[in-house]
Amino acid sequence: VVTSWKIYVACVASYLYILSMGMTISYTAPASMDMRRPGSRMQHITDDEITWIGSLSMLGGVPANILGGYFSQKYGRKTVLMLTSILFTSSWLMIAYASSVAWICAGRIISGFCTGLYVVAVPAYVAEIAPQNKRGMLSSGLPLFNTLGIFLVMCLGLVLRWSWLAISIVILTVCSACMMVFMPESPVWLVRESRLEEAAHGLKFFRGKHFPYKKEVQQIAETLRNEQQNVPITLQDLKNPTFYKPLSISVALMFFWTASGSGPILAYTVEIFQRLGSALDPNVAAIILSAIQIVAAVSCSLIIDKYGRRKLYIMSASATSIMLICLGAYSFAMKHQPVTQGAIGYIPLVCFAIYAFVFNIGMGPIPFVMIPEMVSVQFRSTVLAISTVVISFFAFSSNKSYDGLRSLVGDHGVYWTYGFLSLCSVPFGYFILPETKNKSFEDISKSFSKKRDCQMTDLTTVK
Repeated sequence: VVTSWKIYVACVASYLYILSMGMTISYTAPASMDMRRPGSRMQHITDDEITWIGSLSMLGGVPANILGGYFSQKYGRKTVLMLTSILFTSSWLMIAYASSVAWICAGRIISGFCTGLYVVAVPAYVAEIAPQNKRGMLSSGLPLFNTLGIFLVMCLGLVLRWSWLAISIVILTVCSACMMVFMPESPVWLVRESRLEEAAHGLKFFRGKHFPYKKEVQQIAETLRNEQQNVPITLQDLKNPTFYKPLSISVALMFFWTASGSGPILAYTVEIFQRLGSALDPNVAAIILSAIQIVAAVSCSLIIDKYGRRKLYIMSASATSIMLICLGAYSFAMKHQPVTQGAIGYIPLVCFAIYAFVFNIGMGPIPFVMIPEMVSVQFRSTVLAISTVVISFFAFSSNKSYDGLRSLVGDHGVYWTYGFLSLCSVPFGYFILPETKNKSFEDISKSFSKKRDCQMTDLTTVK
């Protein structure tokens, strides 16, 4: 398939919103220390208030996850992104100029609401503009740009005050909107709205003028007709295997994503390194882990279309569980015989580095690649919305329960719990997770409609 360079620009423009999402997720890590700085207008902030500032963005994302599918389906993916950027910019200006914790909390809730809309609209937009042979690579950009955002906010946090760090997110969002304004709307959405001429113009923009874009418009229209795209979702659809099977797999993917402990480990990296007695400065270690996540995300985008989603997921889940179990063993040993001198002091960094790499090459990005692929166009926005609601609740619960779980079973028990849950995702990946590599949306949708025996044969065959 001939592809214009413009499609890469469109993907980068949309993924810059995800970059700002990554900065939103990790903003509290560097900002909380600066807020406590003598002379800061937030210097009297309490630990409990810091915890809520770090968690409220996840709760803010819940209503957005519910409404995001409706907005994206009714008004279009690009339109949702453009309008959301206005609200997102306002939320960070609230935080930057806040004179009380209440204003910061309000800004965090609103910013979380906006990132909830982003995480619904961006994957749908990218999946629908990408050609079939590049869909895996382009769709894997979500975790890549998310980790880039995490790395960027960690680095900027070393040199910027917490208020200027918020301003930097405003600047990034404005740049995203300025790029996105020149991009066409999703051709799939335009065809659904019977705006065929605009859809053809969009495909010409993305594929190049020599590509038979009119033929692709006809193919999209035929697919939409077969899927009865214009029929509203009803209770009867709950019995439709092309709805409930991808939805069930999506929820499971999101559960294992959070059950691996990625949220708490990312949020409390500095604190974790301090408790484990790492030989390296905890702040430097946090930046190193962020950099490793970027390398892993880039690697995933390069190999996901070669090795397939399912095989990569199984290998990643296996290695993730092993590293967490090793961390638990180290923590248990340090509890009974503390030794942090010499090479032993670098064991936490090595384990976390491997964990960060193997998680972000498979378990981390693959759910965000596969969910838009598995779900038919008729149900895509709805399933994406449900999935992101689930991950918001799971992520909030995981982060808030971390301290309680640590008090109950100790640091080693926390890592072993995460390791066991990650290990449980291996049989899930082998027996249930389908392979979507190099398959059209229509073929993937048909695979869920097959009889159980045919389906299980397909799912348990490693491509």
